[in-house]
Amino acid sequence: MRPRFLTLLSCVMSLAGPQAFAEGPADHEHHDHGGEPGDPPTAPSEPHARDHAMNGDEAHADATHDPSTHDHGAHDHGAHDHGAHDHGAHDHGANDHGAHDHGADHPAGHDVVLGAHHHGGGTSYAVALGVIAAGYDARLFSGDYQGLVVGARWSRGRFGAHLGVPAYRLQKNGKVVYGLGDLLAHGHVALIDAGALTSGLMVMGSAPTGDGDAGLGMGHVMLMADAWVTWAPGRFSLTGNAGYARALGGGSAHAGHGGGMWPLVEPMNASELTFGASGMLALGKAVAAGVRASGAIPVGEGDERLIGGARVVWRAGRVETSAEIQAGLVGDPFTLRGILETAVRFE
Repeated sequence: MRPRFLTLLSCVMSLAGPQAFAEGPADHEHHDHGGEPGDPPTAPSEPHARDHAMNGDEAHADATHDPSTHDHGAHDHGAHDHGAHDHGAHDHGANDHGAHDHGADHPAGHDVVLGAHHHGGGTSYAVALGVIAAGYDARLFSGDYQGLVVGARWSRGRFGAHLGVPAYRLQKNGKVVYGLGDLLAHGHVALIDAGALTSGLMVMGSAPTGDGDAGLGMGHVMLMADAWVTWAPGRFSLTGNAGYARALGGGSAHAGHGGGMWPLVEPMNASELTFGASGMLALGKAVAAGVRASGAIPVGEGDERLIGGARVVWRAGRVETSAEIQAGLVGDPFTLRGILETAVRFE
């Protein structure tokens, strides 16, 4: 009995390997079992253990292989945050700044390169608080605005949803007004998850909770839909998206202010084709940085717009903070805009 016991013990220790007894989170982070980075790895299944016993060192080498080079997570994606969707675009995405800058709310590329997204069956929630400040020089008005955005997010497997509402201080031609902006909601689904390639659809809508005459809201319901694709082979990710947005109930608010983009705080056309692209690079285990561009082409009357930006994201446990600086390149959506957001995730 004793020789058989020693033989079994030797087999188990050979299976586990010396790394299984090492302290510290670094080794554990390379074993993606569907949890967050840093979570302790789950024990190997019984069939997996049998494979080790049968294949010896070769099976052990496979088990300790670092899968982080094959990030199968989804993303922003936010856009709108996809981008956020960035779909940072929709940059709400970036950090769901309640904005209608459709590029940020897709599942975000930084989630891929930092290893936060797993298409398992787990459910996660997040609450976010963001601040936004911008200066603008539009067709009929010039000034600046500052805002506070409160948001909530939910995700489960391939599905996700976001709800956000902003409040602004808007200065236009010397007059200052305060009030809520338009409430924004979106949902997305990842339809393709094939290794480094992920793709899906997003549907968004805004409700006219902001004062359309004051420039704080659209003045009508707005519906938006787009498709996104992300390629993330390792430490970097590339995301692109394209879609369509249209006002419901007519574009009277747009027509009443020159027929161009409206409102002042998150300008859009009454009917437009939207597009965006972003790239993110992991600078470390908890920091990523990148650039993105988003824009729109009016369908009918309106103005073209193009926005460029750079952002950095850093993560500490359940808390994620992002900072972004944007410039209005075409169409004067704003001159410069800065966004800072912190989100806390629960699972």
